[in-house]
Amino acid sequence: MKNSQSRDLDATLHEIVAGTAAVIGDAFFEELVKHLATALGVGWAFVSEFTQGRARVCTLASWGEGRLLEN
Repeated sequence: MKNSQSRDLDATLHEIVAGTAAVIGDAFFEELVKHLATALGVGWAFVSEFTQGRARVCTLASWGEGRLLEN
Protein backbone atom coordinates (compact mmCIF):
# COMPACT_ATOMS: atom_id res chain seq x y z
CA MET A 1 0.00 0.00 0.00
CA LYS A 2 1.33 3.44 -0.95
CA ASN A 3 1.90 6.01 1.73
CA SER A 4 0.32 9.45 1.64
CA GLN A 5 3.45 11.20 0.37
CA SER A 6 3.76 8.77 -2.53
CA ARG A 7 0.09 9.23 -3.46
CA ASP A 8 0.52 13.02 -3.36
CA LEU A 9 3.54 12.79 -5.66
CA ASP A 10 1.64 10.52 -8.05
CA ALA A 11 -1.28 12.96 -8.14
CA THR A 12 1.06 15.91 -8.74
CA LEU A 13 2.85 14.19 -11.60
CA HIS A 14 -0.47 13.07 -13.10
CA GLU A 15 -1.77 16.66 -13.03
CA ILE A 16 1.36 17.94 -14.82
CA VAL A 17 1.31 15.18 -17.45
CA ALA A 18 -2.42 15.51 -18.08
CA GLY A 19 -2.09 19.25 -18.53
CA THR A 20 0.72 19.01 -21.07
CA ALA A 21 -0.03 15.84 -23.01
CA ALA A 22 -2.01 17.49 -25.81
CA VAL A 23 0.40 20.29 -26.71
CA ILE A 24 3.73 20.54 -28.53
CA GLY A 25 6.33 23.19 -29.28
CA ASP A 26 6.23 26.50 -27.43
CA ALA A 27 2.72 25.75 -26.18
CA PHE A 28 4.08 22.71 -24.32
CA PHE A 29 6.44 24.85 -22.25
CA GLU A 30 3.72 27.42 -21.58
CA GLU A 31 1.37 24.71 -20.31
CA LEU A 32 4.20 23.06 -18.38
CA VAL A 33 5.00 26.17 -16.29
CA LYS A 34 1.30 26.76 -15.64
CA HIS A 35 0.70 23.19 -14.47
CA LEU A 36 3.96 23.03 -12.50
CA ALA A 37 3.01 26.14 -10.53
CA THR A 38 -0.51 24.89 -9.93
CA ALA A 39 0.46 21.33 -8.98
CA LEU A 40 3.24 22.47 -6.65
CA GLY A 41 1.21 25.30 -5.15
CA VAL A 42 3.77 27.98 -5.99
CA GLY A 43 3.33 31.42 -7.47
CA TRP A 44 6.16 31.31 -9.97
CA ALA A 45 7.57 28.72 -12.36
CA PHE A 46 10.19 28.96 -15.10
CA VAL A 47 11.50 26.58 -17.75
CA SER A 48 14.87 27.50 -19.22
CA GLU A 49 17.65 26.00 -21.27
CA PHE A 50 21.37 26.63 -21.29
CA THR A 51 22.67 28.62 -24.24
CA GLN A 52 25.65 27.39 -26.20
CA GLY A 53 28.67 27.29 -23.92
CA ARG A 54 26.46 26.97 -20.83
CA ALA A 55 27.35 30.48 -19.68
CA ARG A 56 23.74 31.72 -19.71
CA VAL A 57 20.19 30.44 -19.70
CA CYS A 58 17.35 31.30 -22.05
CA THR A 59 13.83 31.26 -20.63
CA LEU A 60 11.42 29.12 -22.65
CA ALA A 61 8.33 29.93 -20.57
CA SER A 62 7.52 31.85 -17.38
CA TRP A 63 4.48 31.79 -15.11
CA GLY A 64 3.78 34.24 -12.30
CA GLU A 65 0.99 36.17 -10.66
CA GLY A 66 -1.50 33.63 -12.04
CA ARG A 67 -0.64 34.17 -15.68
CA LEU A 68 1.82 33.38 -18.44
CA LEU A 69 4.56 36.00 -18.55
CA GLU A 70 6.38 37.39 -21.55
CA ASN A 71 9.88 35.98 -22.05
